[in-house]
Amino acid sequence: MTPRPSPARLEPLEARIAPAIVLQHPLPDLVAGPGKTGAVVDLSEMFDIAATSPNRTIVEFVTNFDTDANTPGIQAGVIRMELLDDLVPLTVQNFLTYVNSKNAKGDYDNTFFHRAETNFVLQGGGFNSEGTRDHVTTGLELHNEFSPTRSNLRGTITMAKTGLSPNTATSEFFFNVADNSANLDNQNGGFTVFGNVTQGMDIVDAIVALPRQRIIGSFLAPVQNYVDPDNNTATLNPVPTADQIIRITDARVVPPNVGNTTGITYSIQNIFQAGTTTASTLVTGKIQGASVNLAYKPGATGAVDVVVKAVGPDGPLDTISDSFRVTVQPNLIASIGSDGLAGFLTAGDAATATVKISNSGGGAARGTVDVRFILQEINTSGDLLPAGAKIQVGAIDDRAIVINGGGAVTLAARVQMPTALVLDPSKLYRLVAEVQPSNALAGQELFSDDNVALNGNGHQIVNRFGAFNTRTNVPLTYIDADGDRVTFTLTGGGFGALTVDGAGKLDLNVSGTTATSNLIARVTKAATGDGRIDLNDINLGSVLNAAALGLADVDGFVAASGGLRSLQLGDLTGPGSLVVGAFLPSSATSATINLRRVSDYDFESLMPVASLTAIEWLDTGGLDETLSFHSLGRLNITGAKNVARGDLQANVNVTSSAAVASITVAGLFQNSTVTTIGNIGAIALGGIHSSNIFAGTSARPTVLGDFVDDRTISSFVIRGVAGFTGDLFVDSQVAAQTIGAIGVQKVAPANGGTAFGFVADVIRSYNRVGGARLANLAAPGALDVATDYRVTVL
Repeated sequence: MTPRPSPARLEPLEARIAPAIVLQHPLPDLVAGPGKTGAVVDLSEMFDIAATSPNRTIVEFVTNFDTDANTPGIQAGVIRMELLDDLVPLTVQNFLTYVNSKNAKGDYDNTFFHRAETNFVLQGGGFNSEGTRDHVTTGLELHNEFSPTRSNLRGTITMAKTGLSPNTATSEFFFNVADNSANLDNQNGGFTVFGNVTQGMDIVDAIVALPRQRIIGSFLAPVQNYVDPDNNTATLNPVPTADQIIRITDARVVPPNVGNTTGITYSIQNIFQAGTTTASTLVTGKIQGASVNLAYKPGATGAVDVVVKAVGPDGPLDTISDSFRVTVQPNLIASIGSDGLAGFLTAGDAATATVKISNSGGGAARGTVDVRFILQEINTSGDLLPAGAKIQVGAIDDRAIVINGGGAVTLAARVQMPTALVLDPSKLYRLVAEVQPSNALAGQELFSDDNVALNGNGHQIVNRFGAFNTRTNVPLTYIDADGDRVTFTLTGGGFGALTVDGAGKLDLNVSGTTATSNLIARVTKAATGDGRIDLNDINLGSVLNAAALGLADVDGFVAASGGLRSLQLGDLTGPGSLVVGAFLPSSATSATINLRRVSDYDFESLMPVASLTAIEWLDTGGLDETLSFHSLGRLNITGAKNVARGDLQANVNVTSSAAVASITVAGLFQNSTVTTIGNIGAIALGGIHSSNIFAGTSARPTVLGDFVDDRTISSFVIRGVAGFTGDLFVDSQVAAQTIGAIGVQKVAPANGGTAFGFVADVIRSYNRVGGARLANLAAPGALDVATDYRVTVL
């Protein structure tokens, strides 16, 4: 507010009576409210001898609260308030809009107090008392004018608002019936006090002390002369009448007490650009009686100083002047109409978000705005954490707007979660739209803190996929560390989740799946990427049809505890284990398992395995890994172009009597043992070193009785290994009661005096390259002997 001119004080030469008029209170500055084309300023308030503060409006509520039940009729309780026009001009103008509204559904007359809480508040201004008790027709949301110097103490009146933003007050208000400063001054930007009760606080207390019923929403409303048959506040039988709920029958402004000021005439001396002596046409004025009617120039913005003069009965010698400032500026309040996002967000999720920009100032907003959609961290109560994480998910640049005072526009933009995995999925976020005025609009707004919409939904960002929280078959897509685009999907029920540990490694967990569920991982290779997915642990907790994870390399454990029909994995680098549980829908169902390169991994399956295929299975740490099967169809170690041989360096143990169809190893079977209770079909190895293959026995038999079961190995052949020039059959044992065709090559005959080779009761045919060729061997004896190597029929 600019300094006001001092009252004229002309000293006449002759003695005279003191001037008849005395300035009691200077005129307050005025801020144009939304949609206002002008204002009426009551100049007589300059002389209000009753007011305790300058030019403050007095409002009173006449209620139907009966202050004397012993007197016939309703002895209406009256609550009178002094409003803080000079301190919170927009809030007071907003409140007076509802007090003076000519719309029967848009004013406070016949609204009722819908909330009463002992030692807290009495709230009203929301709902009409008759008919369907619908909400008061509201205007634009209000800028929050909270100040810690106007605290929520007992006896103050305060604007109510939603919990989503400081700038969400409209029509509802409440009386503080206790000192609520510790609570209400420190949440949601603070609740704006805009007046004080000067008369009738006893009425407020008496209303709060009445019995209460749940009439609207979850709040309890005070009622009088009402009998609740079931003594249950949540049920309304009968429904309280309009006289039984406590309503405002008349909300009105009380005229000022101007004392003896007859004979005063008023005039406008000047209207200057604010802070100057340059004339302005932004605001024009016309005197009508004791008021000045101001008109704002359409579409213009700025501020002016209006200088008015009052001349008393004594003429020019009885004159005072005063000035007040009128500010006509835009005021942009942003609110999110819809963010379209689910409660749970995953990397790559997208939606259309809308932001409504309202002009709650008097001047037109003309220019451009930039909008940034940001997910900002909140606490469990929904409050923003200023120092918390922020994630930009969308933007609108240089959008031209023209919004008249009281108007609004709605802008829409695509918002998308960044394609990066969340490190801490326990955090909560809210979508915030930051609206930054630019161009000619910049710097013209009334307030600088309005341009953030805080009322998006609460969101939790998780690395989930599949079906969860009403979402079905949602994929998880993200960009990994080397730029590859990775997508996980889960169909047929259940959900999966990736968790990121402190070392940045990923664990995959899947649960809630069924025998028709399919887990799939895909990769779109980037120029800088390797086309692979790096995982630490995998836990498939429920039965599954298929897990197509052939592009996933694992360096921890893999557990498919519910069993599955098909499993594809990439490289497994241990120490670790791969465990497959029983397939509960049908114990006869078998699994097909395809792996790439495996090292230092144990394997166990409680369900039948139709086939297990891997490029190699190595033991680099000397831990004697074991492949344990309930039953096994085919074991195939294939080798590959980029692999030295395709070796198998792990024990193989089959615990059921079901036959093993085949065992194929492209490279060397080394330092390990195959043990089966049942028959073995075809065995084809590149070579065998210091290893054993036993069917129906657990060690090299020396007599026929050492065979526990009469089992067969249909065929055994050493194929050789491309590029390998060493011996292929070295210090190894092959035994079964019946062995079909045997074909070996490159046998290393010496073994330090310890016998090794083949032991059977019957051998159908035998061929050692460069050695013996035999057929139908049934007579006991050593058939082929070369130093320690021998073929023996028991």
